Amino acid sequence: MIKTTLISHFYNEEYLLPWWLMHHTKLFDHGILINRGSTDRSVEICKTFAPNWEIRNSKSLEFDAYLVDQEVMEIEREITGWKMVLNTTEFLCCYNKEQFFKSLSTMDGNMFSIRMIMMIDEPTYGYTNPRYSSPLV
Repeated sequence: MIKTTLISHFYNEEYLLPWWLMHHTKLFDHGILINRGSTDRSVEICKTFAPNWEIRNSKSLEFDAYLVDQEVMEIEREITGWKMVLNTTEFLCCYNKEQFFKSLSTMDGNMFSIRMIMMIDEPTYGYTNPRYSSPLV
């Protein structure tokens, strides 16, 4: 099986990160998490839920789409195998990770866009304390 790496930028995502990390650490062999200067518990959460994944500080603290893309592309050049870039609000959902990545290998190409499903809560929904024991997706 080809090695799979997930790359993601984060900034103050302590609410979603536990769910996101619990979900994606099961799907990817490795992760590179790029901290954009978080001031909450995001880095601590990454270390707790993905202790074997890398946490790097971003080279660009101010958001600039071009510089962010350049940073991610530099990281992509460092690693081999399948690479995927997601942000903390994006969850890769598949029934069988081996079958999913194998299916990509059989297609003619080296870059793919995957169908997206938007899930949006009611704006007036009253959130309580999160229950990380229940999957989000």
